[in-house]
Amino acid sequence: IAEATHETVLLCQAAGYDVVIVESVGLGQSELDIDDAADLLVLLTSPAGGDGLQGVKKGIMEVADVLVVNKADGDLLPAARIAAADLRGALRFQRPKHPNWTPQVLLASAKEREGIEKVWETAEAFRQAMLDSTDDAYDKRLRAQATRALWRNFAVQMEKVAQKDETLAAMAEPLKLEIAAGIKAPRAAARHLIDKLL
Repeated sequence: IAEATHETVLLCQAAGYDVVIVESVGLGQSELDIDDAADLLVLLTSPAGGDGLQGVKKGIMEVADVLVVNKADGDLLPAARIAAADLRGALRFQRPKHPNWTPQVLLASAKEREGIEKVWETAEAFRQAMLDSTDDAYDKRLRAQATRALWRNFAVQMEKVAQKDETLAAMAEPLKLEIAAGIKAPRAAARHLIDKLL
């Protein structure tokens, strides 16, 4: 996700929007980061996304609150049902992200406009479950998101400042050579630079 996604969501909320949709494509670390910018994470997949669960990475499934198999229509309907069953089976083996919510697997067809209302109803049920939780889950989640956003942005800003600093760049040059030669690990080199700064 983009660096300012979290702030953009906050801005939209401050402008009075009750629902803000953040779309992220592909699989990787950014999809795990989106969990910090959203109240509800919906994984949208298709029945033709690969053999079984190979088209869906484990990490994104662990943070998804709702999983939707789209294109559940026509010739793809049987494959969509199989994909949904595979997802449900895989979810049985993972620990729920929230103690008061079990991730839901739904079928939908954007083409036929079927299942979309059920997705919305499930999103509303998730929100209500978070608000009704006895452990203050919604507020805890917001605080945790804010904390992670702070440290993620701190790291990004520090990297930008560090890359513009000529003295630091000069100190980094020999370290880059040592890393490339296998003499020093990147983590140790980074620690060396931090120690010089502090």
